[in-house]
Amino acid sequence: MGNAKRIRAQRQSITLRSATVRHLATKKLTRDPIERLQAAVIAIGDAYDTDADCASAAALLREAGRLMGYVLEPRAVSAIIRDDKSGDILVMGPKARERITPKVLARVENHLPNGKDNGHIVLTSEDPRALFDPNLRQTGAYGIEAPSVVMNIQSTHPDSGQWVLQHGDLEVVYILDEENCVLLDAMERAAPHLAADARTLVENLRDGVSIETLRLQSAAARVRRTS
Repeated sequence: MGNAKRIRAQRQSITLRSATVRHLATKKLTRDPIERLQAAVIAIGDAYDTDADCASAAALLREAGRLMGYVLEPRAVSAIIRDDKSGDILVMGPKARERITPKVLARVENHLPNGKDNGHIVLTSEDPRALFDPNLRQTGAYGIEAPSVVMNIQSTHPDSGQWVLQHGDLEVVYILDEENCVLLDAMERAAPHLAADARTLVENLRDGVSIETLRLQSAAARVRRTS
């Protein structure tokens, strides 16, 4: 199957749970664990906002998921992020650059936090079979608005080697890059320092703290970090 056909097939198999996310943002959470897991993704996305720190965000979500009884596997990926409305493109990771022609690559703004292109980290789970990206909102620093991602997938090991997210004018192609261990190593180093934050987050979600309250807490934390 050609690359374009594979992308279309993957796109058809994936459903972004945007309606659920909008619903969660305006209600007090129930004690349903899957709902709490989705809420954790949103809360972590709010906490990191446009900061490019997918390793820490992934470590925090993995531990929060573990405390709620889920097994979330970190996955090294490259990513091509397109805003179809503006025509802007961001590129993360070597496999993404390989997909872009030299002419296009010359005009796109490479996503290079701290001058390095180490790719990106997402997490996947078998039950529910889903992909999670709590730090995609970092693209906002480059003018492309993106959500915190929870999406259904057909397989955690797709034959195409990629997953495609389509959300409004936004398209994200996540390309598996399992041999790229730089960010995975960074995630493992960050994990012990985030265990207490994960426990606090899960306790708040179990107590039914609303997403809006968590957002206020995240905003206050960002102010403290930058002051």
